[in-house]
Amino acid sequence: REVIPSVHDPDSIAWTTVEIQEFIKRHRFTMDSTGTGLRYEVYEHPQGRAPQPHDEVLLSYKVHSLSGTLFYEFTPQRPDTFRLSEAMQVRGLEEALYLMHEGEKARLVLPAHLAYGMIGDDRKIPGATPLWVKKAGFQFVVR
Repeated sequence: REVIPSVHDPDSIAWTTVEIQEFIKRHRFTMDSTGTGLRYEVYEHPQGRAPQPHDEVLLSYKVHSLSGTLFYEFTPQRPDTFRLSEAMQVRGLEEALYLMHEGEKARLVLPAHLAYGMIGDDRKIPGATPLWVKKAGFQFVVR
């Protein structure tokens, strides 16, 4: 029987935190953490500009479960395109982009409450699923 954690259940939140910490340790990542629970590690540091609200970004990345299941892949040829601060993307991904500069690449771990919450995305990602975002890199669209 699968137990679906609740965002209001302290035991479920603690279990998810432990699961994320074990994942990071297992992969030997050196991640920083924000007050919201986002974990991130920037590993390429070009000298790009910082994003601003309403910038349109082109983002290439892969979205996995912590067990390694690939949910989505966006490539430089087929990027995810959206405007920042316009509720077009999950909170954790936007939060991470504001910590980065154009051209940087990062690894991210998003707890479920910063990803698709308790419901999931109604396509591939189940509810209460923390996400591992690999090779997140972005550029701005100049119009």
